[in-house]
Amino acid sequence: MQTSTERLALDNDASPRDSCGARYRAIRRQTEVFCAPLHSDDFNLQAMPDVSPPKWHLAHTTWFFETFVLKAFCANYKPYHPQFEALFNSYYNGVGAAPFPRAQRGLLSRPTTSEVFNYRSAIDQQMLALLKSEHPQRETILRRVELGLQLPDGPRRGPVGQPLLQCLMEPLHFAAGLRVVGP
Repeated sequence: MQTSTERLALDNDASPRDSCGARYRAIRRQTEVFCAPLHSDDFNLQAMPDVSPPKWHLAHTTWFFETFVLKAFCANYKPYHPQFEALFNSYYNGVGAAPFPRAQRGLLSRPTTSEVFNYRSAIDQQMLALLKSEHPQRETILRRVELGLQLPDGPRRGPVGQPLLQCLMEPLHFAAGLRVVGP
């Protein structure tokens, strides 16, 4: 069984400390690559009540690291914005204020998309500094980072042995025809 440090490792030549930060950065950057084709108006669209808009999702994934890593392990941590705890909490009822209703997330005009990207950047900088530190609870921090990045327990490889992030960026090709999905 691999440790969190090993699962977060990006490359065997880097030190585990540098590698964990590089892996964190690569995954966070990949999300922004996925968003690159969107225009500012696209970030707030909510196609249905059960699907959050991209802007909210970008902020929520940032909220996770702020709430469960920085706030938990950095002494005297001050939240980036006092309202973000309720706005970007998804369903953690025991964490701060009640979560903002999912069906209404597309109605949020503020913070702006630009402000959400600034939030991501600020939290990412603090996360990278923490990942480089000699924190006494490093393994616990890394387990939470692993959870937030949603890393699998097994090797991070796609179906043809390619790195997973590379596979996610390539188009999927399917043979023509009708397919049954589900039971």
